[in-house]
Amino acid sequence: DLRLIRLTGAPISKRDFDLYKTRFGSNTFLRIAMGSTEMGSISICAAILNQGFSYPTEGFPIGYPSRGRTILFLDEDRRPVAPGQIGEIAVKSENLSGGYWKQPKATNEKFLPDPNGGGERIYLTGDFGRMLPDGFVVHLGRKDLMVKIRGYRVDFSEVEQALLKHPGIKDAGVRAWDH
Repeated sequence: DLRLIRLTGAPISKRDFDLYKTRFGSNTFLRIAMGSTEMGSISICAAILNQGFSYPTEGFPIGYPSRGRTILFLDEDRRPVAPGQIGEIAVKSENLSGGYWKQPKATNEKFLPDPNGGGERIYLTGDFGRMLPDGFVVHLGRKDLMVKIRGYRVDFSEVEQALLKHPGIKDAGVRAWDH
């Protein structure tokens, strides 16, 4: 009898999606959202389980841009990539955070003015993605060493540095995986 499942904070794997399909009725509505502290909701993927939604063949589904958001895909030089190509997910909107508290350098690295002028700005998410021909966005990973585990941001380099402070550890490498 469950009608709605809302997920956010971490990508949903194909395995988890298939598990939801076996556990919940055909009228259960699954809502997957990608968001960030800097701007709230970025995109929404909505699917009625067992009714035609196809999980992407690569990456994780994050859906269509939220209202008031334009999703861009940028190359290393912050130029738009060709349609369907992989790029850093950047979000253009009037409704962005003012930046990072007392961190002007970080603010300038992640928040850009709109090259077309106007009141919108662009936020660089640090995530890679691709837009499918119908406008659906697929998440393809991070460009840095940060991951989300159960909705919490974890930076591998910080974990590695903490491990290396232990006198019994000579070298460290950190990795996350689904099991």
